Amino acid sequence: MTSLIPSSDPWADWVLHGRDGGCRAQARRTRAAVAAHAQRLLTLAELRAGMVLADVGCGEGLLSWQAFAMTGGALHVELNDVSPRLLRRARAFARLQRRSAQCRFAQADATALTHLADASVDVVALRAVLAYVDDKAAALREAWRVLRPGGCLALAEPVFQDAALAVAEWRRAVQFGSSHDPLLPLLLRWQGAQYPSDTAAIARSAICSHNERDLLRLVRRAGFGRLHLELHIDQRPAGSDAWEAFIDRAPHPLAPTLRTILAERFDATERARLVQALRPQVEDGTLEADDRIVFLVARKPG
Repeated sequence: MTSLIPSSDPWADWVLHGRDGGCRAQARRTRAAVAAHAQRLLTLAELRAGMVLADVGCGEGLLSWQAFAMTGGALHVELNDVSPRLLRRARAFARLQRRSAQCRFAQADATALTHLADASVDVVALRAVLAYVDDKAAALREAWRVLRPGGCLALAEPVFQDAALAVAEWRRAVQFGSSHDPLLPLLLRWQGAQYPSDTAAIARSAICSHNERDLLRLVRRAGFGRLHLELHIDQRPAGSDAWEAFIDRAPHPLAPTLRTILAERFDATERARLVQALRPQVEDGTLEADDRIVFLVARKPG
């Protein structure tokens, strides 16, 4: 990555602020979207009452709360995350919903689920987790280890490769003078701070080195069978937004916000030019949003 959020816990910073830019309306929309993604994923996983679910990279636990709602509460959930702040929030939600007795929490990485015994869970679910793991094969081996025979691996992962390839194309256009758009170098400086902007860097990036077909191959190579993949692509106007909230958002936990980029990478004249071009599109809702999510479920042979 070209830049990182300067924090010891970028995951919590992003979930609690950077994802929504401090905008409560956007936070409500995000939670609704996450709940819909979780419901789709758990439906594909055929989650049923009485099962044991491992919510890997649980964040605030939104997938787990959706699982409880879908099963009438008849469920045991193992929640883990690398962020202590997010785990504390998940614990608090569990207490609030009176689900503490059915939950166990652990601070753990997706590649080292040492708190879980072999063949001890029915469903391993990762939502927006594997995309950020450098050693994806190791995470899939751990999922295999803790799943019972016949158990389900369930992934709902964002796909960032196309966004990075678009930035790389902008970079080539600026380098070789094939574009005469005077705004393009400024757009490149913005997007190039959030995504790698050349093919070598894309290949090294945990979040951009893969697409949906690569995920399918990784899961098959890990030994799973009965694979089912759905690629959901939504391209639409993003809807009107407050400028201050927009510039305080980041597209993923490892990216700086536009506010930070403008302050660190633009002089006053360049900032004014980009804001003049971008702000009307943000505020009138014509700026396009592009969301790409892979839903992938697979079974450990029984």
